[in-house]
Amino acid sequence: MAIGDFLDCLPDTIGIEPYTGLSTDGLTTRLYGASVPYPCRIEMGSRGLNATEINILKAKGILILGTTDVIDKRDRLTLPTGFLPAIVPIVEVRLQRDEDGPHHTELLVGEGRA
Repeated sequence: MAIGDFLDCLPDTIGIEPYTGLSTDGLTTRLYGASVPYPCRIEMGSRGLNATEINILKAKGILILGTTDVIDKRDRLTLPTGFLPAIVPIVEVRLQRDEDGPHHTELLVGEGRA
């Protein structure tokens, strides 16, 4: 599928603030860069995710992003208005490929905070 046609299937926009490190004030607060908007499709609902043979994490949704940018699980993800909670943790990042190479990214997200 041509990327333009694929992007037409991504009606939402999320913001991702890239993780930049920890503060040096002794509180070890996470620091983030400026929010970057990404077109996406949001599909919320519980899904099983095998993190290891011993530990099973519950993913609360999957986001299909129209980008191949590098996204880190420590980045801060904000969902659009109408989704609660608005800030959700990234559980897993999956770069998806097609016959031409990297095509889009899928994010599995967990429970967040309001």
